[in-house]
Amino acid sequence: MKGKILAILLLSMLIIITASTKAATENVFEEQAAGYRYKVTIQDPSSKWEIGYKDETFIIFENENNKDYLAKYMNNVQELNIQIITLIIYTVYLILVFVITYLAKKKMKIKTSILVLIVFAFGIYAFINIIPAAIKINSSFNEANKYFEILAKNS
Repeated sequence: MKGKILAILLLSMLIIITASTKAATENVFEEQAAGYRYKVTIQDPSSKWEIGYKDETFIIFENENNKDYLAKYMNNVQELNIQIITLIIYTVYLILVFVITYLAKKKMKIKTSILVLIVFAFGIYAFINIIPAAIKINSSFNEANKYFEILAKNS
């Protein structure tokens, strides 16, 4: 009786360890930005990629021929996401500068020339960060589109 219980216990532990090892070897990474998306399922011996743009989705298995294109597509989607967040942050910052300046003018008796100087200084800082972010968004969007088209054509 004790032998059967021990055998069942060992067998169930073996099954649990095998299942958890299998689950641990499969990692999933995904991200999306501006309609582009990818999902990478890392498996042995190769990785499975699901790439997409809007309603189009392609399943691609990573190999030596497409490895660089997949990495560049992933990097551009990530960069696109970062730059969109940067653009939103600095746009909100610029709006806050205008709102705070308007409220300061309305509530306090501050000279207009001082407020203009403050808005100019903080506004320039925002624009210095907004313009490159917008340019990088356009560049990353075009690059992601280029690699998506290459990968879609070769899938």
